[in-house]
Amino acid sequence: MGGRRQGPPRWRRHGARWAILGAAVLALGVGAVQVTSAQLVPGAPDAHTGDAKAVGIRSATLTGTVNPNGVETTYHFKWGHARNHQHSTPPQSAGAGTDPVHVEADLTGLDFGHRYHFRLVAENTEGKTLGRDRSFRTDEPRIDGKYRVRVKIKHGGGALGQHPGQKLTRTYRFGPRRCHAGRCHKVKLRRRAKQGTFNYLLKRRGNAAFGGDHGFRGWCDSGLRFHSNTRVRVRAKAAEGNTATRIKGSLDVRTHDCAHGLERAVFKGGAQ
Repeated sequence: MGGRRQGPPRWRRHGARWAILGAAVLALGVGAVQVTSAQLVPGAPDAHTGDAKAVGIRSATLTGTVNPNGVETTYHFKWGHARNHQHSTPPQSAGAGTDPVHVEADLTGLDFGHRYHFRLVAENTEGKTLGRDRSFRTDEPRIDGKYRVRVKIKHGGGALGQHPGQKLTRTYRFGPRRCHAGRCHKVKLRRRAKQGTFNYLLKRRGNAAFGGDHGFRGWCDSGLRFHSNTRVRVRAKAAEGNTATRIKGSLDVRTHDCAHGLERAVFKGGAQ
């Protein structure tokens, strides 16, 4: 008998579809298991260099994160003035976990006002990983307060009633100005001299160093007026806390009109 060709029963057609869908799900499941298993395979550690915190004039704390990736791992920081990181902190354990852990190391005895480079290094039996290079700058001490200084005349001085080799003891008063980010951009100096009291506003010239040129007018014994110009330089040489305890500097004084001459002097002293 002729007629329309019958396909397979409905349950067989649906069964084939479910079989195909089940195979696909099984394949996806196997792939998921394989990815998860790959994540659990032990490997070289991950190392990420963090920031430097608690930065002072002589110290800083280096930070970072280490993921041991399931293998007992140690870490240390390499650091120095340049990118070759000539110093290292002692090795420390980061454990054998599979999650990132925060790590730190303290540095002391640093030079004030200098830039330092550092990076985190993590190592286990599967390999070594270096974090990226970071840097920080230590703070500069403030020249602040009263300093008892010893002034020595190096040249001239006749116009001001002094002579080469003469030594004087005086008090200089300093007041920092415009201080932020661990450094001051200006410092005010007040000093007493034979011709009166002088006030200078010195600008930053380098690492904890300041300088400036200032004019002054005075009177000679004859009643005539003289003019002078003074160049001042001062630098912090030692510090405690965030304040300079020892300073060193120089004075160049030129006078003209009723008094003529050039006086050059150097000074050094400590905080009172």
